[in-house]
Amino acid sequence: MLGDRLKATRDAGRFERVDYPVEATLDFTRLLKQVGADVRRPVGDRSSTAGAGQASGPPYVGPYETAAFDPQSVRVVEHSADGALVGEVPSQFDPAAKFDAQQHAAGNVVWIARGRTLPKMPRFFFIYFDSAPKPAPSYPGLQTRDHWIENLAIKVQLGAEGGHAYVWQVKALGGLDITQPGERDWAGFLDVQGYRSEPFALECEARGPVLVRYRMKAPDGFTKVVSFYGDQPWCEMQLSQPVSYCWNFDNSDLMSASSKTPGQFRFSNGRTGGVSKPGELSEGEPRTTWAAKFRPDGLTLACITPDETATHRAGPGGGMGGVGVEGAGGAAHFVVFGGMLGGKANLTKTMEDLRRTMTLANPPALSIAAVEKRP
Repeated sequence: MLGDRLKATRDAGRFERVDYPVEATLDFTRLLKQVGADVRRPVGDRSSTAGAGQASGPPYVGPYETAAFDPQSVRVVEHSADGALVGEVPSQFDPAAKFDAQQHAAGNVVWIARGRTLPKMPRFFFIYFDSAPKPAPSYPGLQTRDHWIENLAIKVQLGAEGGHAYVWQVKALGGLDITQPGERDWAGFLDVQGYRSEPFALECEARGPVLVRYRMKAPDGFTKVVSFYGDQPWCEMQLSQPVSYCWNFDNSDLMSASSKTPGQFRFSNGRTGGVSKPGELSEGEPRTTWAAKFRPDGLTLACITPDETATHRAGPGGGMGGVGVEGAGGAAHFVVFGGMLGGKANLTKTMEDLRRTMTLANPPALSIAAVEKRP
């Protein structure tokens, strides 16, 4: 038995979205009270008031304790519009600050609306929960430990200096690290001007298997919130203020013109060309939303600004940069893709799907119905 449940209806807003992450903030203490789960057992002595060897006295009368929410009980199940079962989807519960299973069982339930969702198309999910103990669910997906993040596609290491991703391994290529080697200065991904050498404090706010999220904070309060989702080969980065310089530095041996595997670049406006030689200046396009460079085998490195246009750039790697923004325009919201686009995957379609899915403009609406008590 799954327990009590809430119906959550999600639509895509005015944009088509693919594999869209959903986060619902809920207070399960309040929800358990709504279904009467706070009158299970009285506080204190639960026997009669009679002493030893005496006949039963009057029953205990007093306040009742609130049932404790079991975080492992959360499950998310999708149904179609006609009510037919689609199936359980991987989910996780992330406790809020000062979480208390009995008095303040608040937090986020996270799952991914798999597949393509058309504009304004509703999707229907039921969130199940309980106070009775449940075994922990076992979902494949993301995991994190000691600032390493790993899923089926990539393995990434975040570092305190600069708040960079200093390692980004692509598993389909045998664990090839596509970052500029090194763990200081400009090496790695997620480099923001003015904070390259600043010591960031890293705090993990979500540990998978659907979402891994780190909040990285510089001494002056500037913040990067970096999120990884499911089995995706990309991360989302949200900054506390817009910037006009943000680079991801890869190794020039990967796809520069003089490498063994020369690649091409493409911008969101359609401009395409060959990646330059090491030491040559990067190519730039103002008023664009993404830049990508890619190899014939499908290895792709891309930077997307889902909400704003900026001057996106694509370079040969090394000190000239891989992909990023620099120049006119700025953004506070980025998506960095580092993985394989194999088979029939279309680069432009993939980048546009990702941009529309992750934009904060006209976000999808999430409506939560009243709690339904189990029979």
